[in-house]
Amino acid sequence: MAPDRSSTRPSAPLDFPRIDSNRTKACGSAPSVPGKSCDEYPIATSEQGLNAGGTRRTHPGCGFTGVPAGTGRVGASVCVIAATENGSQVGTNTQFFRRDRVLQGYPFNVVVQ
Repeated sequence: MAPDRSSTRPSAPLDFPRIDSNRTKACGSAPSVPGKSCDEYPIATSEQGLNAGGTRRTHPGCGFTGVPAGTGRVGASVCVIAATENGSQVGTNTQFFRRDRVLQGYPFNVVVQ
């Protein structure tokens, strides 16, 4: 992630109640699997989470039943992944927000490498 204002649709961090709401809407019905946790994208800490509209979607093998497969610019993608990987990414995101002083409403882009 990088604090970058060049995107036409940058993400921006949220306050805790909206983060919790994004996460609950995306992962509230996630299956309970030992050693696994629900991962959502856009990340729950961004304005682009499910509070912004849309529906959940998933992909084959992600552990969700009753959630349609697909892609799109609106909504959130959910998948059950290793809890250690998910926790590691949460730590990386938190470090980024703190290190670069990315405050609520400050735009940032997610770059996949």
